[in-house]
Amino acid sequence: VLGVTGLDFANRIDQELIPTYLDNGVTSRFADDSIGQRTSNPFQTFIYTLNASATATYGLRPGLSGSSTIGSQYSQDYVHGTFAFGKNLSPGTGSINGATEQFAAGESTTKDIILGAYGQEQLNWRDRLYLSGTVRIDKNNAFGTNFKWIVYPGAGVSWVLGNESFFPKQNWISQTRLRAAYGESGQQPGFRDAVAYYAPVAVHADNIDQASFTHGNIGDPNLKPERTGETELGFETNIFKDMFSLDFTWYNKKTKDALIQTQLAPSNGVQQLLFRNLGSVQNKGIEFSLSGTPVKLKNFSWDFNVGGSHNKNTVLNLGKGVPTIIFGDQRHQNGYPLGGYWAVPYTFKDINGDGAITSENCPGDGCELVPGDTAVYLGSPFPSWELTFGSGLTVFKYVRVSALVDRRSGNKLLNLTEDFRCSALLICQALNQSIDPSVKKTSSLADQAAGIAAFEDGTDAGYIEDGSFWKIREVAVTLTAPDRWAHRFGVSGVSLTLAGRNLGTWTKYKGLDPEINENGGLNFSTDEFLGQPPVRTYTVRMDLHW
Repeated sequence: VLGVTGLDFANRIDQELIPTYLDNGVTSRFADDSIGQRTSNPFQTFIYTLNASATATYGLRPGLSGSSTIGSQYSQDYVHGTFAFGKNLSPGTGSINGATEQFAAGESTTKDIILGAYGQEQLNWRDRLYLSGTVRIDKNNAFGTNFKWIVYPGAGVSWVLGNESFFPKQNWISQTRLRAAYGESGQQPGFRDAVAYYAPVAVHADNIDQASFTHGNIGDPNLKPERTGETELGFETNIFKDMFSLDFTWYNKKTKDALIQTQLAPSNGVQQLLFRNLGSVQNKGIEFSLSGTPVKLKNFSWDFNVGGSHNKNTVLNLGKGVPTIIFGDQRHQNGYPLGGYWAVPYTFKDINGDGAITSENCPGDGCELVPGDTAVYLGSPFPSWELTFGSGLTVFKYVRVSALVDRRSGNKLLNLTEDFRCSALLICQALNQSIDPSVKKTSSLADQAAGIAAFEDGTDAGYIEDGSFWKIREVAVTLTAPDRWAHRFGVSGVSLTLAGRNLGTWTKYKGLDPEINENGGLNFSTDEFLGQPPVRTYTVRMDLHW
């Protein structure tokens, strides 16, 4: 019998200050920033957990044993935050107290509670054949009022083929295991997604501010978690006298009642987005890993690991009568990946050979940029391949050098930062070189075409870029002191690690970094927009062992 409880607390303070400064007479493109403004948004997060479980093991007959486990879990995520904003600051102050206009205050509270129970039964036949069956029941306060509990079953079997007498005894292969499993899991709705409620607002009427309300959420009393059923087939084995370890898995996941945000029809009189359980989505692919120590000498060793996965995401069916869901340049459309990029394509050619793409003399002397008629599919926001390469060298047991490299490919990313600079602010280099004949042409024809197409034809196709990359995640050097040195300081071991992270990126993506996403995956929206790329960090760490 085991019981564990805990509390995790985090305090986050988001602040922004634009101090008052003298206006130099140049009008800001964004706002009258010279008068100053202040934002202060503190957030507190409390995560309460309580887990209890009991396990019994027993023998059923010679060679056959079993174990039974039952348990329960309770978790509560409580997040509270306040928002404060003020403008036109008194000179010299950095406090909201010094603001004199456009005051705004708000508050946010969320409380996600999950109560679950589970049971698991396992059988072991002569350390060769293992069978398991599981069931889990969950209740969540985010479910619709008409939906109570959800049940997730699961089952698995694994066969240690290497322990069978008929398995060939070879030095190059050993410890082979075959496995198969099926299980179901779910993704809960967000807090208050299922609830219909009004939101309080302040309105100005009869020359005074008065309390009022507006639609906060339409809600859906039948909203339930999306359910994913996954089938896995795989094996694991050791090869060449256990020098290498290989693990391979094929999987097929189908999600039903997928939680997708949709736009409410304008005929309802309310312009609002709401989550619905729609159709089905499939993810199919493979996962693999290979690790080993090919060189293992007395004073030197080399180890490595390679891991990777390939995934294909497809919308099987959005549901009867549900049209394609469009949000910006992305869509949920049957037969394509969730959130796929779609945009009107174009073709371009420097007809007069002046090194610039322009829309002049069109259609008279020939168009240098010709947009298409309709939007086409341009790619998925999700990588189809993910690879990780890690390796380490150990010298005399006291010096270890390790490195980790990542690879992602097969995905696109909308470079909304450059798009915004070209089509909205008109300050990007490519667009200015295109429209100003006196400017030296240093931008490529493709970049100029992208700017013209976005500015004049309203298509972002030129900024939906290849998001593939290679990245050095980490390089580290660890120095370990001999035991006799550590004992002099009263410890059993001491080591010093110097590490650098995010040391290099190689990509065709033209923005700051292909891993930036301003939306954090909200409703599958993916783009880079005025965001900060992952920073490069260097750390020094000392570990002491008693």
